[in-house]
Amino acid sequence: MDIAHNLSGYQQQVAPFIDFERADLRFNGEWLHKVTLPGLVGVLARVPVSMSLQREDFRTRLAEGHGLSVAEFVYSVVMAWDSVAINADAELGGVHQLLSLQMCRKVMEISDQTPEVFITTPLIEGTDGTGAKMSKGNYVGLTASPDDVYGRLSSSPRVIPLPLHPRDFQLCLRDFRGTFRRLTPQAPERSERASAAGQRPFPG
Repeated sequence: MDIAHNLSGYQQQVAPFIDFERADLRFNGEWLHKVTLPGLVGVLARVPVSMSLQREDFRTRLAEGHGLSVAEFVYSVVMAWDSVAINADAELGGVHQLLSLQMCRKVMEISDQTPEVFITTPLIEGTDGTGAKMSKGNYVGLTASPDDVYGRLSSSPRVIPLPLHPRDFQLCLRDFRGTFRRLTPQAPERSERASAAGQRPFPG
């Protein structure tokens, strides 16, 4: 039920960008429940542990004497199974998924497939300055009403009169420099100087 509910919300928000009448929407349960133990072990035997240990959070936890579960090591391989199942050509993800996407390429290679290409994008920060997540409630939905958007942004400690941080504009607009200069002349330069001086980019 939770999966169906969350999926409906995601579909609604990305509908302006994806034509779901033409898109092939798949659930990974179609293939994951068919994965056998010999098949999983066969793939794991060809994946070096060093690939998972590239993750900074894993290295930090080990250095601090904390353990890692086997499930944490295996998760990225299971995620890569999705790419294998649909024989993906390309995948889009956040920059924080870089190592997982590299694992997708590795598992596809093990499966005698042409490794996918992937594109990573920076993450838009939430209203509290951390990564925007539904679970934190610090996001501004694409389908939110104007009043809700204004309320959420106005309550942000990062708010500036626009009220967006220059980085947010850079992520959301194709012509970042041109659009930003038209809205607030010399704003990027003011922002860079103020940041260097440890000051707020804009008064308010």
